[in-house]
Amino acid sequence: MWRQLSWLILTASAGLAQDRPLAPLVHGVFQDWMGAEENGTFRFHTVDLQEYQCRFTSKTYFEQDHRRTYVSGIAKGENVEILSERMAEPPRCRALIVRVVAELKQHPTRSRMHALPAYSPTESFAPRGNLLLTGIVLRVDEGSIVLRSRSGVRQVIQLRQDTRYVGSGLLDEKGAMPVGRPVQVRAGKTFEGDVEAFTIMWGEILKVP
Repeated sequence: MWRQLSWLILTASAGLAQDRPLAPLVHGVFQDWMGAEENGTFRFHTVDLQEYQCRFTSKTYFEQDHRRTYVSGIAKGENVEILSERMAEPPRCRALIVRVVAELKQHPTRSRMHALPAYSPTESFAPRGNLLLTGIVLRVDEGSIVLRSRSGVRQVIQLRQDTRYVGSGLLDEKGAMPVGRPVQVRAGKTFEGDVEAFTIMWGEILKVP
């Protein structure tokens, strides 16, 4: 009873931070969790000390020391890398992959941020696209990439002028996209039926067998 009450108080105090957009891939410090090992929520704060809460399910992949673990195996104060997706209902964050890392990564410098192209101001909290694709980048062309899925299927994905590129949680450029490495693509279909990318993410957290 007291644990539930204290959780509600802490969650309410973190409400302002939770309303702020959370990047799809972030680094933070693990705080605590509540629920069962296959369904519950956990709290963490980012490098700028903003606190967030995410839901996890039996499909959430927890990793520590390159091995699968459970939420109960992550101690308070551990540095974590979190790949998540936006939810319509509270807590508005669902964790896909949570990985314990050695150290936190900082935000991009001001000069690097100014060098990046402008993106949709609503992208971080209302991401476009209803397709979520994961695979290995086989080729990067001027206006498209070729992705190989886990089943071995190759797919051409068109690039837009406003496609977002996110490397290890930081906005990056198309040229930094790793060939031969796994990426996750949030995409949608055009009226012609082509698949076009809105956001492409990569980093050590994304692994495709």
